[in-house]
Amino acid sequence: MNTAWKNLWPDCINFLRDDSRLLEAVDNSITDIITIGQQLEGGGFYDLNVYDIEEVLQSHDAELTINDLIELNQEDDIGEDEQEDDIGEDEQEDDMGEGKQDDDMGEREQEEEGKETHLFTNQNIKDYISMIQKATNFIKSIDPDPKRCASVCKGLKAQIAPYECILEERKQMSKQQALDKFFMSRTSTTTTVTTDVTVEYSSSESGFE
Repeated sequence: MNTAWKNLWPDCINFLRDDSRLLEAVDNSITDIITIGQQLEGGGFYDLNVYDIEEVLQSHDAELTINDLIELNQEDDIGEDEQEDDIGEDEQEDDMGEGKQDDDMGEREQEEEGKETHLFTNQNIKDYISMIQKATNFIKSIDPDPKRCASVCKGLKAQIAPYECILEERKQMSKQQALDKFFMSRTSTTTTVTTDVTVEYSSSESGFE
């Protein structure tokens, strides 16, 4: 390998052959590691020293036994299981949070719709139409320009037209509901009378025998 890299990176090969330069580089690296480790806050490396680094480096020289490989494999499996559990818990919390958020939004929308329905009464609509009609009459009484006055009044009338339609629709719906209620009441009364007559007839017929 050294022969292959010699032509591509001769400085590196010469550096590796010089034991003194190599040892100096290792010592400098160890010093840098210790300095960085001691600067970490909350990492527990404030008492890091040269012997700790050398112990870690020497541990990599020893060959792994079968037991070491089994332990490493078990640690990997445990780490993967814990990671999957954490992901599942996070997803469950997200789903619960989204569901609660949807419920809150639905409740707020229902409250807002209830408020709007409470305010959008027939009487309030009639009051608004009455105010626009008064404004129209007032403009007619003060504006000397007939053309401009007619244009403004036409625009005001167009504004209240949709609300007049709503009032008319509600009026027709109210009439229809009253008719439905009336016919349902008549049907119920007729059914009751018919049942009573049938029962009375059956009783008299039984007495005759």
